[in-house]
Amino acid sequence: MTAHAPRVAVVGAAGWAGSRHARAFAAAGAKVSILAEKDERGLALAQELGAQLVPSTADLHPEHLDLVVVALPTTMQPVICADLLNRGFRVLTEKPVAADAEGAAVLAAASGCTGDSWLGIRSTTIPPPHWSLNGSGTRT
Repeated sequence: MTAHAPRVAVVGAAGWAGSRHARAFAAAGAKVSILAEKDERGLALAQELGAQLVPSTADLHPEHLDLVVVALPTTMQPVICADLLNRGFRVLTEKPVAADAEGAAVLAAASGCTGDSWLGIRSTTIPPPHWSLNGSGTRT
């Protein structure tokens, strides 16, 4: 654990999933410092969180961040995640990490792909809002 609040960048923060990640990390006490967007769609969120808006992941530097969250369409994620891993970032991916075996191979070949470097989440594991849990933790 670091002595400071974790420093997080979110790639794709203007989208539904990315904006939820950015707000959740901020609410948990992380410093959401950078949002990477190709246009200014993330400007309002950047202002809300006190984050810098940058146009590309090329503007990210591993010494300034503890984690990069990638919340992009599944077909775009493998190349971006592999680049970030190769550059020394810890990466959290949204959705399935790849859309197909070729995308998965791109990730598997990343030099930074180790057990503690990346984690994929499949968004379908999050219960839909209409589900409720009873006292025993089972879905009702």
